[in-house]
Amino acid sequence: MKNKIFLISGPPGAGKSTLAKSIAKLFDKSIHIECDYLYNMVQGGNKKPWEEGASKLFTLMYRTVAAQATIYLQAGFTVTADYVWSPSDVCSIVEEIRQDPSFHPIVLLPEKDIKLKFCKSSQS
Repeated sequence: MKNKIFLISGPPGAGKSTLAKSIAKLFDKSIHIECDYLYNMVQGGNKKPWEEGASKLFTLMYRTVAAQATIYLQAGFTVTADYVWSPSDVCSIVEEIRQDPSFHPIVLLPEKDIKLKFCKSSQS
């Protein structure tokens, strides 16, 4: 059976990490890579995502995700990773992975009325 990698994207608060952890629990051998942690591991030289120079940090993060995924895929693990991926981000990671796993990109897009209900209830 081909190894699987799930790349989960969506806006903040959409449930990316929750879904990634839930998917990972479905498999006997799995890992969940939380990319926010990878990005924020940089201390000296850290940049906010919108600041000049952040693209270099994103590139490092994607290469790190790919390296981790490769190591775990080779050991027979299913990999889940979550972040706010763009289509080009996903392509960068896929190109870096040195195997041929079964890729499953997932995009979470909560409906506007659900977000508005949440915002109204949190303001009360």
